[in-house]
Amino acid sequence: KIDPSEEMPADFTTSSPEDYTTRGPAYKVFAGTAVYTTTFEAPSPRAPDYYLDLGKVGDSARVTLNGKDLGTLWCAPFRVRTGDALKPGENHLSIEVTNIAQNRIADLDRRGVVWKIYKDINVVNIQKGTAGNYVKMDASTYPERPAGLLEAVKLVPLTVKRPG
Repeated sequence: KIDPSEEMPADFTTSSPEDYTTRGPAYKVFAGTAVYTTTFEAPSPRAPDYYLDLGKVGDSARVTLNGKDLGTLWCAPFRVRTGDALKPGENHLSIEVTNIAQNRIADLDRRGVVWKIYKDINVVNIQKGTAGNYVKMDASTYPERPAGLLEAVKLVPLTVKRPG
C-alpha cells in the first residue's frame, strides 16, 4: 500500500492525440495503459495494402483493428501493416498505449514515499568512485516523460514496385 490519497486519472474523450500528462496531476504521474478508440471509413479506391503510422508514442502500443490484433509496437517507427484486418466501409481501431513508470517513480521519490522494498536486493544506482559503486537510487530528478499517443495516426497506402 503506497498512498491511499492517490487518485486514478479519470477517463476522457479527445478529438486528437495528445500527451495526457498535461491534463493534470493524476495524469502526470500515471503509470499504466491508456486506450484510444476510433471508427473510420476505409479509403476508396483501395490500395493493395496499408500500414498504420502511429507517429510518436509514449511508450509502447498494442494495435487492434476490427478485433484483429495487429501486434505490439515498442520502438520507432511505430508502424504496422493492416493486412486483411482493414475492411471496406466502417473500421474500428483500438490502440492501447502503455507508458514506462518513470513519471510515477519520480513522483514517489519526490514525495519521499517508501517504495523500493525488496527481500533480496534493493534498487540502486551505480556510481563510479563510491565504495562498491552502489548508491541509493533517487529518481526525484528524473525528467518528465510524455505519455500516450502523441501524434495523429495515419493510414498509409502501400504500393507494389514493379521491376524494371
